Amino acid sequence: MRAPHMPHPTLVIIDGPGGPTPDWYLSRLCPDYDVHVLWRPGPDPAAHERRVRTFDSWCAHVGVPADADLTDYTVEYAKRHSADGIVAFSEIPVVEAHTAAAELGLPGNPRESLPVLRNKTRQRAAFRAAGVPVPRFAEVRTAEEFHEARHTVGLPAVLKPVVGAGSMATHAVDADDDLDEIWAQACQAYVNDPRGGARPLFILEQRLIGSQWYPDARYGDHVSVESIVRRGRVTHLAVTDKFPLSPPFRENGSMLPSVLPTERVREIEACATAAVEALGLTDSAVHTEFKLTAEGPMAIEVNCRIGGGAVEMLHHSAGYDFVAATAAVATGGGLP
Repeated sequence: MRAPHMPHPTLVIIDGPGGPTPDWYLSRLCPDYDVHVLWRPGPDPAAHERRVRTFDSWCAHVGVPADADLTDYTVEYAKRHSADGIVAFSEIPVVEAHTAAAELGLPGNPRESLPVLRNKTRQRAAFRAAGVPVPRFAEVRTAEEFHEARHTVGLPAVLKPVVGAGSMATHAVDADDDLDEIWAQACQAYVNDPRGGARPLFILEQRLIGSQWYPDARYGDHVSVESIVRRGRVTHLAVTDKFPLSPPFRENGSMLPSVLPTERVREIEACATAAVEALGLTDSAVHTEFKLTAEGPMAIEVNCRIGGGAVEMLHHSAGYDFVAATAAVATGGGLP
């Protein structure tokens, strides 16, 4: 416990869409940290104003100019305020948060791991090199490469952005599909999505065939693992069960803790540990997704944040404060 006369650690939070809301994380962190929030204006003026009012009531905050490099801005801001840690609960700015932390020598994932944090192609290559099971894949930049990749990857397959969020611009690809039409739709969806960008880059990967690991068909054939990594030690908080997807790949909810048998949970956790180690992650929250196949869990991707809704579910089911744990990792403190 921090002595009463000692100052609170200074924590810089890069806010973004998704993850726990400001109301949730600020109420838990402001009593123990000198919190500063960096944020970008959102597309919805009303939602933006509500967010700013929340920040006004809790802590210091700054709107980052649209033309400013978020990493550089964060580094300079953190320097000025002698920050002890930098964190992002949202998937979108997580690379900038860890890059800024690495630049300043603050706790976070090492510099060599940063290129893989949100890049699906590099993640799969790292998994494959470490012996972690992954589907066949190929990176595609043009419609011509998409046509070529169909033969190397095989069908059925899935086309998705190399850097994405949720299921944005993700399409199933089957033998009878018009590839040019799918490519055009995927590129347009990516460009139109505020989380996307102007130059689409996609990955085509083998569509994994799931196996029913549950006695109840109302469960899906995929799971996630919610973890905390601190100084290279991986602690798994929960395996999260999922409900069946809606076409093409839209999630419909999840629940934890898992109802799978203990030996199945341990098998999934072991694969999650291998995936984290393959990417070289040392200090962060981790959300690892797996497809459950007849051959075992198959890694889909790793994100350096916790899964949607899992923060609240861990709180209500186990009394676990994930926000406090993530802040402790980011500032080099002891886990609560």
